[in-house]
Amino acid sequence: MADSPTWSPETVTDATVTATLELWGNGITLLEALKETSFLDLPDEYKKLIGQNAGEAINEKVRDILIAGTSVNYANSKSSRTALVTTDTLDLDDILDTVQSLETADAPMIVEEYVAIISPYVKTRLMKDTAFREATRYLAKDNSIFTGEIANIDGVRFVRTSTAPSIADSGSNSSVSYVEQTVILGEGAYGIARLLPGDFDVVVTPPGGHGDEYKVKTAIAWKAYLKAVILQQTFMRRLESAR
Repeated sequence: MADSPTWSPETVTDATVTATLELWGNGITLLEALKETSFLDLPDEYKKLIGQNAGEAINEKVRDILIAGTSVNYANSKSSRTALVTTDTLDLDDILDTVQSLETADAPMIVEEYVAIISPYVKTRLMKDTAFREATRYLAKDNSIFTGEIANIDGVRFVRTSTAPSIADSGSNSSVSYVEQTVILGEGAYGIARLLPGDFDVVVTPPGGHGDEYKVKTAIAWKAYLKAVILQQTFMRRLESAR
């Protein structure tokens, strides 16, 4: 007869995270005269613009939450933002140090990799860094740095966006005019609260709708009830560097 176990099951603990949903949205108005005299399919073109605006706006709203994280690394192992100088641009060593910080915190990867949100300026700086360029040359498809794709380096996938955060007039002790704020994310670093159902909607109001007694306007708008929240500070790092 087997002995009874000497251990007891663990008790799972949790923490409640609350978020107050915000209504985000934007819209445009298409006048009948413009619609009838244009060679373009304006309703279709405007819907594309609305979709692009929604994606960029939601991206920026989430970004503004993430950059408020308290886990920070600085280029060249500087101790603070004010210690950055113009030569403290991002390089491979900074990426390796930041990954070490995430690994030390046992930050889980997102499908076997961390995700770095970088600006076009940071991408250019990395590509000009000899060590990063050589690593990319061997890892990128066709051994080329001209494929428009940055390879996975030390478990980090790089996503370039023009809405990546930066700070102007940072108060640095040197003449750094812009500080780039690269965000590197692990699984579970943040979450997005949504209002279900109908957390995102595109609304088309035909002519004759609210405030259009003469039936000459078509309104196209998007709306979303969303709020991003940081769930685990140590599962993400903000990596600040000079532009």
